[in-house]
Amino acid sequence: MNLLHLRYAVEVAKTGSITQAADNLYMGQPNLSRAVRELEESIGFPIFLRSPKGMTPTSKGEEFLRQARSILSQIDELETRFSPGAGDAQQLRVCVPPAGYCLEAFARFLGSVCLSPGSQVTYQQAGPLQTLRGVAEQSYSLGLLRVPPRREAYFLELLGEEELSWEPFWEFQQQATLSTGHPLASSGGPLTWEALEQSGPELLCPEEGSIAPPLPPEQRALLCSPDARLDLLSLLPGAFCRDSPAPEEFLRRRGLVQRCCSPPGEPWRDLLIYPQHSRPTLWEEQFLSSLRRVRDTLSPAP
Repeated sequence: MNLLHLRYAVEVAKTGSITQAADNLYMGQPNLSRAVRELEESIGFPIFLRSPKGMTPTSKGEEFLRQARSILSQIDELETRFSPGAGDAQQLRVCVPPAGYCLEAFARFLGSVCLSPGSQVTYQQAGPLQTLRGVAEQSYSLGLLRVPPRREAYFLELLGEEELSWEPFWEFQQQATLSTGHPLASSGGPLTWEALEQSGPELLCPEEGSIAPPLPPEQRALLCSPDARLDLLSLLPGAFCRDSPAPEEFLRRRGLVQRCCSPPGEPWRDLLIYPQHSRPTLWEEQFLSSLRRVRDTLSPAP
């Protein structure tokens, strides 16, 4: 067994395909297949089930791959911190929901650090399944998992299966986010979700690679990427989206407002997730500190 073979197996698991993994690794498919088989022979059990549809980890293979990702992540961190010329290079790899308070915290974080040569910053907005998968596969070292109230038990079970640690970060009531030109932006009193749905489309962000669930025939909705939501709100004055509370300055700069809606419904939660036994880097600690400061201006800390 060697580290290179571990990287090969992790890439195959990530893509689900020997062909795609070989392309990503810039190597021949026969060489990659042979390396994976040699790894399986050295550990004494199959890591993957092979079928015409691709490569699927076995139950024991899943456990092996989790450990492999953890080892490779620690090796990568050692190389980043202590390789010649690394100096003060730092890294931040986070995946968060498409939320205004997260984007505001990220902007403040960037304003507080110096991007030296070798520094790496990855800031990804995604839904809960993509976030969980990204942290489990070590693509990100931190994630904020936005949990729908009625699916919390399901996501907590997935976190346990992936052996990820988690802690509650914020509990909030969803707000309606709309442009200042929206017909209901200046109306007095709380709005209703029904009134918003009648005024224009709701902007929804489906999970990457998933099929959007069917909507009621009377509901108008537009499916878009997380990065497009805020731009579309200003381009479509009747549109709205649901979000956690966002800072006033963040909304003002973008020509947006937030309104409370009734009935308020069940509270949502953002969960902070990370690999077990991991230690946050300096930049991860600074980013989390920025997130907490922005959150605490919007509601009491949990």
